[in-house]
Amino acid sequence: MRKLIISLAVVVFGSSACVPGSSPIRIVGTFSVNTGMNNNECNLDDDVGRYAGRLDASGGGDFMLVFAVNNEMNAQQQILNDRNVPLTTVGKRNFILESLQLTYRSTPVIQFEAEQIPMYGVIAPSTLDNRLLVDIIGDKAAARLREQVTDREATVQLTVNATLKGRTEQGETLVSNTVTFPIEVFTSDSQCTDGVVRDGPCGSRGGQAGFPPTCCMTGPGTCN
Repeated sequence: MRKLIISLAVVVFGSSACVPGSSPIRIVGTFSVNTGMNNNECNLDDDVGRYAGRLDASGGGDFMLVFAVNNEMNAQQQILNDRNVPLTTVGKRNFILESLQLTYRSTPVIQFEAEQIPMYGVIAPSTLDNRLLVDIIGDKAAARLREQVTDREATVQLTVNATLKGRTEQGETLVSNTVTFPIEVFTSDSQCTDGVVRDGPCGSRGGQAGFPPTCCMTGPGTCN
C-alpha cells in the first residue's frame, strides 16, 4: 500500500545500530515531484523514475526528490485476552524517521561537509512504496556550490549520497540503504542578493531544472 509522507524538520538523530545492507528500511526508487500542468501542485505520485538532475547553483540551492521507501519489518499482531483487552501494543515495528544523512563528492573536486537534516515521519511495517519528499542539498552544500560554481561555461558533476536514519518504537536504531544521485550543477550567475522566490517544486526555492531562479525584490515582504 502506498502512503504519502512529507517530512518535517523537528529533531536531530544520534548513532546507528543496523548496517544499511541488512536494513528492512529500503529506498527502492527516486522520483520527481508531480507539479501538475501549471507547475503549482505538490503531488508525490509520479511513477516515472528520476535518475539524475540539474541544478542552477545561483538559485536557492534546493533539490526536491521523492523517495519510495519500503518497511520490510513484519507487522506485529496484537494479542487480546478473553475479555478483548489488549495484552500487547501495536506499532512497535513502525519506523520513526529522524534524519536524512547527506554526503557529497564532485568532479572537479569541491570539499563538502557531511550534513544531517532533521526530519520526522512514520512508516508502518509491511508497507511498500511509501512516498517521502526530501531536499537532498543541505544548506552548507548549497553555499559551497554557490561559491565554487561561478563560470557560466563550466559544469560540476555532483554526486549526492543520501541515507535515512531513525528507530523503531521499541528503540532499535535503523539505517536505510544509501541512494547515490547524480546532479549536473551549473550557474546562470543570478545575483539574488535579497533571496530567491519559493516558486520551485512544493514551495522550494527556484534553481532546480525546470524552475529557474527568480530573485526577490528589494524591500520587506517581497518573499515568504
